[in-house]
Amino acid sequence: PATGKRIAIVGSGPAGLAAAFDLAQWGHKVSIYEGLEKAGGMLRYGIPRFRLPEEVINEEVDRVLSLGVALKNNRWVGKDVTMQELADGYDAVIMAAGSMVPTKLDVPGDNATGVMYGLDFMKEVNTGAITKVKENVVVLGGGFTAMDCARTAFRLGAKKVTIAYRRSRKELKVDEREMRETAMEGVDFQYMLSPHEIKKGTGGGVEGIVFSRMRLGEAGKDGRRSVSEIPNSFVSVKCDMVLAAISQSPDTSYFGKDFKVDEKTYATSIGKVFVTGDYLTGPRDIISAIGVAHKTARAVDNHLMGKNRHSEKISTTAFRQIELGSYTSWKSIKGNIFDLIPKQDMFSLDMGARKNQEEEVDLGYNEEETYLQGERCYLCNHNVVIDQKACILCYNCVDVCPYDCIKMLQEDYVQVQNGGEPRSEKKGFTYMVMDEKNCVRCGLCIDACPVPCMGMEKTEITKSFTP
Repeated sequence: PATGKRIAIVGSGPAGLAAAFDLAQWGHKVSIYEGLEKAGGMLRYGIPRFRLPEEVINEEVDRVLSLGVALKNNRWVGKDVTMQELADGYDAVIMAAGSMVPTKLDVPGDNATGVMYGLDFMKEVNTGAITKVKENVVVLGGGFTAMDCARTAFRLGAKKVTIAYRRSRKELKVDEREMRETAMEGVDFQYMLSPHEIKKGTGGGVEGIVFSRMRLGEAGKDGRRSVSEIPNSFVSVKCDMVLAAISQSPDTSYFGKDFKVDEKTYATSIGKVFVTGDYLTGPRDIISAIGVAHKTARAVDNHLMGKNRHSEKISTTAFRQIELGSYTSWKSIKGNIFDLIPKQDMFSLDMGARKNQEEEVDLGYNEEETYLQGERCYLCNHNVVIDQKACILCYNCVDVCPYDCIKMLQEDYVQVQNGGEPRSEKKGFTYMVMDEKNCVRCGLCIDACPVPCMGMEKTEITKSFTP
């Protein structure tokens, strides 16, 4: 049933579409403001067609609009309409404009003709403004946008494409498969290089780039090692185009830099205005932006309706070794066979057919492989549980774990956070510490337990909505 509440969403990228989809289903009247001609945001303008075909984007957009969502395209918030006007005209406003402002190179010569920023380049390509590139292209960066730019340049006629990254291969933000596919298309990778200066030719165009050599330092909180410049150590590379894809950030000009966001409700210090997706978190992957958007949509619905119309029922089922005989045997018969079926690389287009920017590269699995790869699910809703009173600290589970997910530590090496800062408990305990993030639920620890005191607990969440 219609709620009578009107919501404006700024941005039609993955987060904006996801929030609109939810809120429209829950009875709200939703309008999306998009500054460009077509909806899709990052999906349409930032991702190359060989990775995400336009017909797929159109299907997703049409699915959202079919719920009665109004698309107000060519309406640029900040120019054609202000945030204050939206706040005055709607019951709630959600900022979902993503992180589209490129991090500037800030080196001499960065204004040379032929220097472009990654997302700007992809937008020009996806709108048809750029159909051909120069012969020698250097791409700066180590994320998926850098790979997109490099692989696109290969398709648009570049004879040589080089990706230069200031850290080592280990610190790259893309997975091994993406690196392999990029390298197979002829893209060269150069590491430990940071741009120092862009050389201009007589006409003001790029004729080369000078890099500083870098060295790795200590790892930071995110696990990635810091880098520092090696003094007076330079490398010159000839090129006629530089694509900088080093990072992006949200455009704070909508609000100013001092606005604040409540981490639980996603509400800002500006009345009726919420934020979501990459605009809130900074640049991340698409599925993460969509996940945040679903949470924001629920928070906005709670705010507008004055109550929580969404509920979750959590149920758990315990599997004990004594009941199963063997967890690994039970899992292979009843649960999954993740450990027995190898991961099948997704089928992809032959190299000779990859010069077309519109030709999708990743072809997916056939029916048989789809079924087999689905069987590889490793039951992430299963978690190891330990009866601490029965545990004899035999160390068998630690020895048998293939991913080093279980550790047995004396209290001097453990700090516990219990409502405050992490601190040592000083109770004379020996701690069993488990890394559930990297655990693949193989069950070897359960089968190796001699007591037995280990088991597996399955958690299921049932969601419901009450109009």
